[in-house]
Amino acid sequence: MTLTKSQKGTLLFVGISAVIIICITQYIKSSVKNNSEYAIGYVFDSMNGPSSGPAIYYYYYVDGEKYDNSDYINSDYNVRVGEFYWVKYSSEYPNWAEIQQNLQVIDIDKIKKAGFSLPQKKRNQFQE
Repeated sequence: MTLTKSQKGTLLFVGISAVIIICITQYIKSSVKNNSEYAIGYVFDSMNGPSSGPAIYYYYYVDGEKYDNSDYINSDYNVRVGEFYWVKYSSEYPNWAEIQQNLQVIDIDKIKKAGFSLPQKKRNQFQE
């Protein structure tokens, strides 16, 4: 089977695109690893994509600026919407980050210091 000129061009384009995406991904991971800082992130949504699999959406603050990000859910951990986790981000590019799905944050003081406000408990008038 021989490929037409158009098929060869398409194949070459897809191959080069894949290599570029892999290089960019590795560069981002390297930047996060070599220039890492930590912040606390809040998981606000999750979605199960038909082809990409389950993902979580989270945000975190660096120097008062809010960053939104997402990551695939690691099936080894029980990450839940509405909870806080450590986020490792690049000090060079704070929008490049990885949520640490195995490191949940439950310390209320740390969560507040990170810029989050916790919901107020509702008052029960019948207990007063």
